[in-house]
Amino acid sequence: MKIIVRLYGVLRDLVGREILELSCEYYECVLYRIFEKIVQTYPELKNYINVVDKEIYVRGVNIIINGRHIMFYDINEIVKEDLLIDILPPVSGGS
Repeated sequence: MKIIVRLYGVLRDLVGREILELSCEYYECVLYRIFEKIVQTYPELKNYINVVDKEIYVRGVNIIINGRHIMFYDINEIVKEDLLIDILPPVSGGS
């Protein structure tokens, strides 16, 4: 399974890349394991994303998976399709 992770703003600057490409075997393709793999591969993201006891903890970022917010997913279910994950820092500005 193919997983594309797009990083924006400060997250892109921390990791030094805008697009991360990962893959997983069928038994690994559970959302919490995918995020464990992302954070293990890119430890710069640990201040924003942590996985503890099969739970994903997010601080200061929004995670969108295939166009839907992560809160609408069962993070323990096996994923059966390719994933496009967008990790966005808080948006500010205006006036």
